[in-house]
Amino acid sequence: MCFKTGNMAVRGGALYYVIFVVFVLSAITLMFIIHRSIKLRQLQTELDYFAKIDNLSSALTLYLSQPEVYQRSSATDIILFEDSSSLVHIATEPHGLLEIITASTLYRGKTLRKSILCGKDPFQGDSIALYVPDHRQTLYASGDTRITGNAVIPVK
Repeated sequence: MCFKTGNMAVRGGALYYVIFVVFVLSAITLMFIIHRSIKLRQLQTELDYFAKIDNLSSALTLYLSQPEVYQRSSATDIILFEDSSSLVHIATEPHGLLEIITASTLYRGKTLRKSILCGKDPFQGDSIALYVPDHRQTLYASGDTRITGNAVIPVK
């Protein structure tokens, strides 16, 4: 089958070939655009995640650098910037002579946490005369032993 246009004859099969080539090139272009879109979305997700991790580290640094402002209670909220996405909740709990300070924030419905173990001043508040970690062992004392003051000893 041939079509005559002016002085040239074009075969009818060439039209199918052109449609096929255009379809293949359109599919390749569409896949490239989709791939680029997915990569940009992944990059934005990673940047948001690392920004939240940086917020946790910044809040812990701020908490430890200004004890007179933040360390009055066992739990506090710190807003690093003016938006609510930088809200970090900090909680402390005693761990013998040390404190466990945990910073947590929300990221896409999940909670990100970062904890540090921090020493506290033994002369502040109640001082501890004896501290023995509880390794499920009995504490033995011999001779004339007197413990004066607060003692943290194993349960056994």
